[in-house]
Amino acid sequence: MLRRFDSCDPDADLRHDGATALAWAQVNATGLHDAKSEQPLVALMLDLIRADLTGDSRHNIVQRDFSALTGRADLSAFDRVTWMSLLIAGKVAVWNKHDEALSGMDHAAACIVSTMPGLLGAEAKPQSDAPCPAPLPSAVSGEEVALDPNLTAVASRMNAM
Repeated sequence: MLRRFDSCDPDADLRHDGATALAWAQVNATGLHDAKSEQPLVALMLDLIRADLTGDSRHNIVQRDFSALTGRADLSAFDRVTWMSLLIAGKVAVWNKHDEALSGMDHAAACIVSTMPGLLGAEAKPQSDAPCPAPLPSAVSGEEVALDPNLTAVASRMNAM
């Protein structure tokens, strides 16, 4: 990724962007550790993504953001997997510039909202008829703050963090 920023060659930038898009798509499709590529640039991006998502820095960021959004200090393994899946789906959508990558995100977000009703404001309701996983035994602590439940608004707040 650092090589890409040093490049003055638009073709090299496009190759790096394409490799990054392919790498995120593979991670989303096959999983973080099963994603592989024979293309050296895609393989390099996969290694960078793998190092980022499994590193302590990313886990600390997820923990911090989860606590800020939910008011809960405890992040279960299920919560961590859910939030990381949302992160991966979002990266795929951004790098590949299409909405298909977001297809599972609305349902996952609806499930999170249904287990923590005060998270996005009083009017937030799940918008999916598919069953959500059973909620984990924990409650939202702290005061409820009225926040815009619109998915775009939620993403904007997360980006601001």
